[in-house]
Amino acid sequence: MTRERQDPATGLTPEELSEVFQNNPRAYMAVRGAVAEKHLEKVLCTMQEDGHIDGYRSASGDQDKDFYMQVSGKTLSLECKNIEVIKIGNSTQRKSYISYLRDENLFTGDQISSICQEYGLPDKSIEEQTPRDVSEVFKQLPQAYRASGIAKYRYSASRVACPTVGDVGDHQFVEQFRDAPLTIDFQRTRNSTAEDGDTRKNRFYRSDEIDIVGACLFSRTMEWKFLFAKAENFNRHAEYADRYSNRLTLDPGIWVSDLPELLQEQE
Repeated sequence: MTRERQDPATGLTPEELSEVFQNNPRAYMAVRGAVAEKHLEKVLCTMQEDGHIDGYRSASGDQDKDFYMQVSGKTLSLECKNIEVIKIGNSTQRKSYISYLRDENLFTGDQISSICQEYGLPDKSIEEQTPRDVSEVFKQLPQAYRASGIAKYRYSASRVACPTVGDVGDHQFVEQFRDAPLTIDFQRTRNSTAEDGDTRKNRFYRSDEIDIVGACLFSRTMEWKFLFAKAENFNRHAEYADRYSNRLTLDPGIWVSDLPELLQEQE
């Protein structure tokens, strides 16, 4: 009997490790950023092999950007960010999502009925439930479905006609998400105190420290693909004029899938 190969860092098989992430969405969120960076590094490696960049290096310290590219004698910084998970905050969104779970047999109609019986809710289909009752059913879903995880990513991808970057024009691709826009929480993960004692200011990126942002689309498309944009086009923070806003929405016309083409515009 052949023993299935185990990951040396965890002692688990690939299938077991995948199960851990599916059942522990917060654990998966903690590593998703690093996974996205690895996929972006593969993009940069291919670009170097094809002669689009002269070289690149990854961050060597906490204050570094994720990557630095050498392009025609210049150094350009590249920050990797994950697109936020689709919002499921109101009753209409929750009704659509629970219906998806049921239709995909991830959470059955019988399980929904069991929740209704246990919590004294009308035993109706999720489409017939009141907004208040829909929210109660949502609160009783397993953690793997309520938090950010594979189920939500698949649900998001099912809501767009073309989840694959490059199959349509970049403008059309981004426009698909107009009813549930692609967004990034565009700030550092840690607080640090600025020279003037402000504990919030340094969370926000300065307008001179990032050249390009690569937005990983996996949480909305189930594909480790990226859109890229020049940071100079981003909105400034309302309170700190020398900083970028932490609320970043991917608008059509700014974001492109072809990083080499974007780099040519930088030259």
